Amino acid sequence: MTNETVVKTPVYLTNVNTGETDFYILLCLRKAHEDKMHEIAIIYCQEQDEYVFIKRDYDELLKHLNENGFILEKVPEDQYRVCDSCKKFMQEGFVFESDCTYYCSEECRRTVISDAEYEAMYDDGNGDAYWTEWYTC
Repeated sequence: MTNETVVKTPVYLTNVNTGETDFYILLCLRKAHEDKMHEIAIIYCQEQDEYVFIKRDYDELLKHLNENGFILEKVPEDQYRVCDSCKKFMQEGFVFESDCTYYCSEECRRTVISDAEYEAMYDDGNGDAYWTEWYTC
């Protein structure tokens, strides 16, 4: 019998040589097959929809990143949300206070509310709809 789980964790990846920090997703695929547990650790870039690093397990991934001048850091929960339309992790986007929903882009927001409806909610001055950022620099 095979059992699979995927754990998705938003992370910052910092290049120690340049000081640049970027937002990625750490995917840990855990697969139990018969009496053995197998794991694959992946760094995934949502914006470019590509896998950046793939290693046999989390420890091997951390070792590889450190040897190549990268530091991996989990993103604090108060610095991201999940888009209610496409389910991507996001650090900026639309907020609707009335139903506590979040949308990462205009395309996702338009799946539930038109531009005119959004503008009316935004302009009413009650703070019911707005664009914001959840990360700190």
